[in-house]
Amino acid sequence: MRGKASDAADDIEIFIPSLVDEVSRARSSVWTASMKGLTIRSSGGSPNFDLVDILAAIGDDAATSLWTCRNVECSGGEAAAALHRASDCGDVLLGSALLEIARDVDQTIDGEFSGARYGEDEPWLRIRAVDGSAFDVESTRPSVLERVRARFEIVEDLP
Repeated sequence: MRGKASDAADDIEIFIPSLVDEVSRARSSVWTASMKGLTIRSSGGSPNFDLVDILAAIGDDAATSLWTCRNVECSGGEAAAALHRASDCGDVLLGSALLEIARDVDQTIDGEFSGARYGEDEPWLRIRAVDGSAFDVESTRPSVLERVRARFEIVEDLP
């Protein structure tokens, strides 16, 4: 008897993680598929906008979200140091705090910023700085993308 119960326990231990992995993959693919996106490019050699301008174009939705940032590279004294710390530590920032920090950053070169609504696990908005010359903006809300499109000159749809 002991052998059969042990075998059943082993089967459950193997089954449950694989089921969790399947559910996680399914949720992730649905979430990713529901996001549409834009690329914003600068019109000259140096960028004429930064993260703060994108957050401002998005408006209250950005200010009231919870933000995480990863792999951030930026310049701008104390504000840049604060953004690097948040990125390195995996801190969650209030939208108002991110906006305040972003105002004092000179240039965001690289990094991914994900905004989620209170009480939700998955982000509804993702902003990615690309080599200091472009930003990708993805969202589950088409109205947000339209606000971004209206604010910037050189905007292309992401594939």
